[in-house]
Amino acid sequence: MKKPMQLLQSLGQVDDTYITEAAAPRAQSLRRGWLRWGVPAACLALALAIGIPMLPVWLNRLPLSDGSRNVEVRYVNQVPAGSVSVQSLLEWLSEDELLTQWNPAMVRGTVKRIRNLEIRFGSTTAHRALAEIAVETVYRGAVEPGTVIRVLLPCPVGTGIWVEDTEIVAQMQAGMPGIFILIDYDEQAIWQQNNGTLKLSDIADFGLSDGRRFAFLESADGLVFARHDYPSLAGAADLDAVEQFLLESIGNN
Repeated sequence: MKKPMQLLQSLGQVDDTYITEAAAPRAQSLRRGWLRWGVPAACLALALAIGIPMLPVWLNRLPLSDGSRNVEVRYVNQVPAGSVSVQSLLEWLSEDELLTQWNPAMVRGTVKRIRNLEIRFGSTTAHRALAEIAVETVYRGAVEPGTVIRVLLPCPVGTGIWVEDTEIVAQMQAGMPGIFILIDYDEQAIWQQNNGTLKLSDIADFGLSDGRRFAFLESADGLVFARHDYPSLAGAADLDAVEQFLLESIGNN
């Protein structure tokens, strides 16, 4: 029985230094494993923490051509109150001038979708909306019936924010039929602000000169348009009456 007792006593007398050295290879292996896998995992977690909140911004950003500089455009769900300020002093135009001054395209169709936009020219931000309109009838212009066109609106829509001279367009909703008098965005159509340039055809095919006089909308409450600006249509009750007026006006010019 002396040998077992001597063995236990010998084990009890082993220097702690040898125990530490014996355990060192495993500890070193664990440290190498952490350096190999833990650091990249931590970097990935950090990248995700930074990137995921920014993902909606990247996904909602509209691609722009080289013709647009120092500007960013993205879709937004909300427009901050007080962020829209559009000063508008509309030039008075007769019925004939409204239909001919810019040789506008004229179409009848249905609003399929409206999305609000945030347009950033450096430190300056503007808010507008982009409407997708399924064209059914073309009265004038290089538009094919059956196509869906993108129309830049002069104000955000559905926000409850009032913008001067946009009271007709502000009522626009998806599913609403209408007649639209449009400006064609060619290669020369640009918007410049705060040292930034937006090539308008990058984001839309057409635009509205203002939000009051160039849209006729058939709402649940009846025909909505700027009656004061079209005295010949004062009694119009539907889009067919507007269509007849436009056809007669185009035929006389």
